[in-house]
Amino acid sequence: MRTGIRFGLAARGLIVVGAFLWSAPAARSAVMWGTGPVHASAIANAGGGPTVTDNPPDTTFNGTSGSNSASASTNVPVGGNTSAGVSVFLSVQMAGPAAGLMISGSTSCTGTNFRPGYTNGASASGNMPFTIAVPEILTFSASLSGYFGGANATIKDASNSTTLASVAADQLVFSRQQTVTLQPGVYNFTWQLYSMTAAGSGGGAQETISLTPEPATLASLTPLLVAGVTVRRRKSRASLSQSRPAGR
Repeated sequence: MRTGIRFGLAARGLIVVGAFLWSAPAARSAVMWGTGPVHASAIANAGGGPTVTDNPPDTTFNGTSGSNSASASTNVPVGGNTSAGVSVFLSVQMAGPAAGLMISGSTSCTGTNFRPGYTNGASASGNMPFTIAVPEILTFSASLSGYFGGANATIKDASNSTTLASVAADQLVFSRQQTVTLQPGVYNFTWQLYSMTAAGSGGGAQETISLTPEPATLASLTPLLVAGVTVRRRKSRASLSQSRPAGR
């Protein structure tokens, strides 16, 4: 009978801990993303020739995903040519119960035999609101791979007048990251990717912007929870040993 009681106590302790471990992340509120436009454009002029532009209609980030692209190229009779292009993809990725935003894109600007007045370039941009129900710690970053592009993003308040955080990646600093703590409320997120007009043959780049909630720090709680189970087991064993008849 007492052995059953001791097992029941231990099992109950494990059940309580298991429930706590699983319910702790659920206490964190998801970052809820609203909808917004995704713009892309490109322009190319080799100098002395026609200017070609590509301005497709804006697409929509629907709170989960979105994408857009644009490209333009032109040439002049003597063989000079220039081109530019951009493509971008947005996706919301789950980090536990919280939703982080990832923006990845590529830009290019290339050409040969430029004449005075040439220009080429491409960019993508957008903005959308997001809502936080409980205080959240987020990692905000921008990174660049390649010399012919850049990326930047900002977080502003609900009125879109005060900048709370910003990151940028360019030819001087290829990666920037910061941690920002946001209180419950509505915020505005603005982002941009762009190509760099380059001398010579030019080139391309890949850009990434992300805003990701930090994971819950359950690891720091685990030793305390395990210690609680151990104490409960020891108390159960002590009570049983005191109640056993002498000599048994």
